[in-house]
Amino acid sequence: MAGGLALGLVVALARMSPYRAVSATAWLYIWLMRGTPVLLQLVFLFDALPAIGIVMPSITTAILGFSLNEAAFSGEIIRGGILSVSRNQTLAAASLGMGPLLTLRRIILPQAMRAILPALGNNAISVLKGTSLASVIAVNELTLRSQQIVAQNFRFFAVFTAAGIMYLSVTTLIAGVQYLLERRVSPDAERRPRPFSESALGRFFSFRSAIEPEQKLKFILSLVHCALQIRSSTFSNSVPFSAST
Repeated sequence: MAGGLALGLVVALARMSPYRAVSATAWLYIWLMRGTPVLLQLVFLFDALPAIGIVMPSITTAILGFSLNEAAFSGEIIRGGILSVSRNQTLAAASLGMGPLLTLRRIILPQAMRAILPALGNNAISVLKGTSLASVIAVNELTLRSQQIVAQNFRFFAVFTAAGIMYLSVTTLIAGVQYLLERRVSPDAERRPRPFSESALGRFFSFRSAIEPEQKLKFILSLVHCALQIRSSTFSNSVPFSAST
């Protein structure tokens, strides 16, 4: 995943390059990797590379295959996040004398991470679950190992339930890291408990209080004042009761 993210950043920057040759090469790479199945890419790397003299272990082939495939998707995610940042930010950084790399690292990427992180988190979980495909090139991963254990004891429910719990544990950890990173880069992160109307979700659904606290206090005081006036006028207009003789 880390290798795919690093290569994806390079692909995203190449995709946005002003040079057509670089941009076209990045587009062809994304088109090829997104348009073919991961399983086919793994089998191709495992069976075709030895024909030209490149021999790698199964686990290395699997890591390389998943990284190359992940780079195509991550590149488009990162590119979309960068494009979501206003062009004025780049112009303002250039006016301060900041170079392109410094602007990217200090200005663009911190703001783009708000749009990048949710998609990257989902993509990371998909890659994790897709590692079960590595069993076709003899990688002894979790799903293949579960099948081997089931072939020995025939306890299908217990073994596959345990494998599912392991997958859920790791994906939950990834989701937790994603949540913490989103809170880190989000300006709407709630550092302290807030009313629902003041939270990001409340603002999204326009669950705002129609009356501000000061207006509420003034409204309550006006109600009390009106009640006192009504009471005083009632007592002043009332006729005292006198017993008839």
